Amino acid sequence: MRGYAHDPPPKGLSKELVEFLDSVPDYRRTDKGNFVHTLRDILLLELMARLAKCVMRKEIIDFGKRHLAALRKMGILAKGVPSEPTLCRVSKKTDSQAFAEKMHGFVATHMLRKDGDQLEIVAVDGKCMRGTALPNGRQLDIVSAHSVSNDMTICTEMCEEKSNEIKTDPSVIEKSVHEGDIVTLDAMGCQENIIKVIKARKAHFLIEVKANQKKLRWGVEDRIKSATPIESYTSEPSLSSGRISVRRCKTYSGVDVMVDKDKWGAQMTVVIIEVDTMDKSTGRTTCDVRMYITDLTLGADILDTVSRLHWGVEVTHWHLDYNMKQDGIKRKHKNAAMYLDTIQRLCLNVLSKWRSNRKKKCDKARGNAELMRKCLFNFAFIKELLSLK
Repeated sequence: MRGYAHDPPPKGLSKELVEFLDSVPDYRRTDKGNFVHTLRDILLLELMARLAKCVMRKEIIDFGKRHLAALRKMGILAKGVPSEPTLCRVSKKTDSQAFAEKMHGFVATHMLRKDGDQLEIVAVDGKCMRGTALPNGRQLDIVSAHSVSNDMTICTEMCEEKSNEIKTDPSVIEKSVHEGDIVTLDAMGCQENIIKVIKARKAHFLIEVKANQKKLRWGVEDRIKSATPIESYTSEPSLSSGRISVRRCKTYSGVDVMVDKDKWGAQMTVVIIEVDTMDKSTGRTTCDVRMYITDLTLGADILDTVSRLHWGVEVTHWHLDYNMKQDGIKRKHKNAAMYLDTIQRLCLNVLSKWRSNRKKKCDKARGNAELMRKCLFNFAFIKELLSLK
């Protein structure tokens, strides 16, 4: 229910956040009827509760009852906490794609921060929601675009029932990528039509190549054996999670090593990255070789860094599963699953926004799990997060 004169904005929250939640289309008839709760209040309750590590609807209701007095002081839930069937209907009937579109506009306008001439890397990847099964037996896939420099999800889009992320990637790229950005994709995104969409946006790309493009992968592998690299880079040994890694990056001219140039074009750079890893506990050593194609002409060290930054979107998917238990939440309807995904990604964006606004290094280093634990015991901290200051 939007635009009602008797429904003043909540106190202490970001004006832009409240306007965004007010703009989410209400599935109910707002011109008639007696509504106990506004859609905005329900969305705020769920956003606050999920920041405080609430997973199931019953936990969200218990959170509302526990903090009802404080919520009423803010101007929220004047008529009490919504019931579990109400939360179920909201998640099932709210236009989830329109909700995601509104989040995209809000994040792009009010949350993203660009640092001068710093390269903007947009990592595009799909995630399977294992808690939701479609009528055809497949699990729901959602493609997202992730701003690496801001550590935020820019936009999301749900794959159609008989489709996959290859057909959804172009739409997400058109919504989230601007001129000069660098788009990173995994091997599934190594498609001619996707590269055309990136070029049409006047952006750049770094895409992994695997055996799904057999002719390209195997042809390049054969040709680089006798080719001379343009540039080579070897990193210093690094220790992480009990493993010592050394990375070697080599770049080759596409004119020399690319195959099927009519399809892919010759004005590209082929990037080969070898990662030698030794497990300290067992002494076992492994070598992983990865291949990428790009239209960038940057140094080997920079291209190696860009390839690693793609993991920002994978880390976000890990937080959705580990900290927010997304895969463990069962949703029978795809609309409810998309609604859940948008709320949870908005929570992670709010946490990233808070870190980016801090000046102390110790605050910037706080992880999502630590911040969510603080929300669990400190309602005032939730209000601070949602003030977006």
